[in-house]
Amino acid sequence: MRPGGIGHRSNAMHSPSAPARQATLTGARLPARSIPILYICEELRCCNSYWCAQEESNLHHKLRKLAFYPLNYGRMGTRFILYRTRWNWYSGPIMPFFHFIALLPLTLFGFQSQPASTTQVPNFQASLHGIYLTSQTVVQKQGEDLMAEFAKLGGNMIVFDVQDSGGRLAYPSSLPISIEIDNRNDKIADLSATVQKIHDRGYYAVARFVLFKNGFVAGKKPAWTLKRKGTKNTFVSNDGPTWLDPGNPELKEYLTDISREIAAAGVDEIQFDYVRFPEGGRGGYVGYNFTGDNQFSRDQAMTNFVSEIATELHYLGVNVGVDIFGIVVWDNVSWKVIGQNVSELAKHVDAMYPMPYPSHFGYGWGGHKNPADEPYFFVQETTKKFVEQTKGTKVKIRPWLQGFAMKVTKYGPSYVREQVRSLHDIGIEEFSIWNARNDYSVSFGGLQKTRP
Repeated sequence: MRPGGIGHRSNAMHSPSAPARQATLTGARLPARSIPILYICEELRCCNSYWCAQEESNLHHKLRKLAFYPLNYGRMGTRFILYRTRWNWYSGPIMPFFHFIALLPLTLFGFQSQPASTTQVPNFQASLHGIYLTSQTVVQKQGEDLMAEFAKLGGNMIVFDVQDSGGRLAYPSSLPISIEIDNRNDKIADLSATVQKIHDRGYYAVARFVLFKNGFVAGKKPAWTLKRKGTKNTFVSNDGPTWLDPGNPELKEYLTDISREIAAAGVDEIQFDYVRFPEGGRGGYVGYNFTGDNQFSRDQAMTNFVSEIATELHYLGVNVGVDIFGIVVWDNVSWKVIGQNVSELAKHVDAMYPMPYPSHFGYGWGGHKNPADEPYFFVQETTKKFVEQTKGTKVKIRPWLQGFAMKVTKYGPSYVREQVRSLHDIGIEEFSIWNARNDYSVSFGGLQKTRP
């Protein structure tokens, strides 16, 4: 089991010796380990470099890509707030000596942090059943009411927006680039307090983060966008000039820093949506360049990105999920176009959220007059294909269920109930329900009928 995987993480969370989350004003949290990672950093002005010690065997890996979060070190009474740093290593013979001296006390004696205050993490041994909430709903009374009602039906997971396809972050990010381009908002004024509220109600907290479809950032940073093939002009898809370049190193660094910032608020999982390329341009034209396209195919570029960012988050004890188009497992073309290789992505993430919405299959698909009216078949068959393509991995398949009436002739509680039953019949007990308006009256009615 790789570090930070669901099985690994749950064992740490439920161990009596596992450190509890920090509930500080900064929203810092400690990794789920018996002795938390300790970073000590100081500038060595004599060689214009830095030395760092950490109680961790992967010292050099972490120093290559290091971010510090506001951690309260208890007895030390020190709070460090440092951001991602490009390390200028001094290669002379004396630096390893500094590394050894700095690390030795921690290796011999260890260090136990004392958080200012703590809150227990809910026990999630049971299967996860979730609903989606917008950034507005999650902080309003409507969100509290939905969480209270959903809990009575066995709900134990909340997926909420920290950034949707509109582009701007929903919380007041303090990252320098976020401030520079005003990629911040106060829809969620206090992200860590919101996460704590979700935990206090017994829910597993999942932050939904839309990655590469972002018209706001594309407008502020045109250098980070996909380029029309053979030009330096921004590629215009059917959605407009909204798609970012997953190979751009500056963009990758920024998205990783945002993810770390979200992780520092205490979420259990970050769910990446729109972790793909566009379906096509105007008139169906797929003609764009991305950084590294002379070396990697679309799916390789996307898998590389997910692998790198998942590694960073796993070191912080945070699980990683990805939303995947349902159609990509039905043919051998779609996944190549948008770059979602299910078999490869599954090796790097903890949860995969297929979107097998019946309404998203076209009329006449596979000889089915209106797929939207066949929830059992399309949800089950799509999920079975995901299970087959992820064999040999530890990934959890947690499908999104259709909680809306699009294209459905007769939408009601039984529609949701049939989707749940279709999963249960193939041994899949986890799911999340999607309704963009957060209207779950029909869905909750269907869940009432599924409870024993």
